[in-house]
Amino acid sequence: MKKLIFAFCSVLLAITSNAAVDVPITYHGFDYIYNMDGKENVSGEYTFTTTGPDPYVYSDITSVTTIDHSIYSFEYIAEEGIDAVQIFFSTPSIEENSIFVYNLAPTTTWKTVSINLKNNPNWESTPVQKGFRIDLGNISGKLIKIRNV
Repeated sequence: MKKLIFAFCSVLLAITSNAAVDVPITYHGFDYIYNMDGKENVSGEYTFTTTGPDPYVYSDITSVTTIDHSIYSFEYIAEEGIDAVQIFFSTPSIEENSIFVYNLAPTTTWKTVSINLKNNPNWESTPVQKGFRIDLGNISGKLIKIRNV
């Protein structure tokens, strides 16, 4: 799973780096963030500010075997919480091939979330064909920090 997530983050975020300052996440190829502004600091922490409804990050990736990589984990800080996280594991992004996690608690310290994608019966039968999408709530104006993806 760590290899998949590392590859996902590498392709998705395409970061240019310099010393100890935050840098913007740049648009790269077909990978993008939607209704969010984002940046990464040198320690690998991502800060997103939602700017519209249904904000998400998306990555084009090659087909992977999903059965061996079913746990998706990350740490987050969100002072106002996150009303819902949804992970889509196929392209196109359809509800049948997604997992919801509702009401991530407000926190000012790092809190771990682990999502077992096998909770969706389609996980083992649906390879990640072209993309992987993570929706971070439904509300504009939220500040969300993520690390250890």
